[in-house]
Amino acid sequence: MSRKSQAGVHTLAEIRSQAPAWEGVIRRVQEQAEELRALVDGAEELVFCGCGSAFNISHAVAPFFQKTSGKTCRAVQASDVFMHPGMYLNSARRTLGVVISRSGSTTESVQALRTLGALGCPTLAITCSGDSAMAREGTRSLVLEEAGERSVTTTRSLTAMVLAGQYLAALCKGDAALLAGFARLPELVGERMQGFEATGLAASRDPEVDKYAFVGGD
Repeated sequence: MSRKSQAGVHTLAEIRSQAPAWEGVIRRVQEQAEELRALVDGAEELVFCGCGSAFNISHAVAPFFQKTSGKTCRAVQASDVFMHPGMYLNSARRTLGVVISRSGSTTESVQALRTLGALGCPTLAITCSGDSAMAREGTRSLVLEEAGERSVTTTRSLTAMVLAGQYLAALCKGDAALLAGFARLPELVGERMQGFEATGLAASRDPEVDKYAFVGGD
């Protein structure tokens, strides 16, 4: 196989494998349910942080977590947490730091995790690498190895980490209907993946199309 024909092979495989990856994510959260609930129950507020794609994940998870849990939840850049902790952390409240990084070794995210720990805040590391500083140093770690990637581009890791955070919120609330809805997601995405891929191929082969974008909805 030529180098040109190999381009995107890993990315495509990782996109296609989201359904089994999501099944694994749900199992992992369920397996640690008691410990994770205790961590969240002990907090008055949660600060979700990361860099790049992981910061986008924080923005996707924090509002859902706040709505579901009733606790104050915010998304903050990892660099802001360790450079200016006094501007983002309230010392008068019990804060849980949720630090997100696919590799678990992103410099700013590791520093944010350590800063939170040094300030007495328990931490939850969400990562796809068990052999990483964040996985070792968090108060607890949620390691989603089934969502790990060889590609530079984040695809299944991003969706899996969003799912992990939102599923955890539903689990902590004990909302059976919401949990059942999340449990159906792997099946639903598996059913629709071929259609998504066909749409992308059709757009890419249309000579009248110079640019295209997929816009999701609820």
